[in-house]
Amino acid sequence: MFNIDMNGNIRISRGDDSPNILLFINASGTRSKLIRHILGEQDKIYLGVYSPNSCFEHSEIKQIYTKDDLNEDGDLKICFKRKETKDMVPGLYYYQIKAKLNDEEVNGTIEEQFDNYAVTTIVEEHKFEIV
Repeated sequence: MFNIDMNGNIRISRGDDSPNILLFINASGTRSKLIRHILGEQDKIYLGVYSPNSCFEHSEIKQIYTKDDLNEDGDLKICFKRKETKDMVPGLYYYQIKAKLNDEEVNGTIEEQFDNYAVTTIVEEHKFEIV
């Protein structure tokens, strides 16, 4: 069983695969103006599922996506595999999605270029329930 409600909260049966969830990455950051951000070569999207009273950096499920995970429309294809939830204790968790986007206007050494990534939360904390 898999369900994602209108608020973005996810409910999944422990040990199940989910269908693909399509994520539109909005470059404008507002709901009133939708501008699709297409991932570049160096861009990465991080999804984390973590326990209550924990944080994104201590996620129990960690996923990394790149431009290779986009569909033909430019939406990110996210899914959860059986192996990610099969050993987790049923209950309430939280998830967040963050993006590390390369600032292509910056030139310089490799070290300087690495510092020129913008990290932003693209999906705020939502409930992730394993049943």
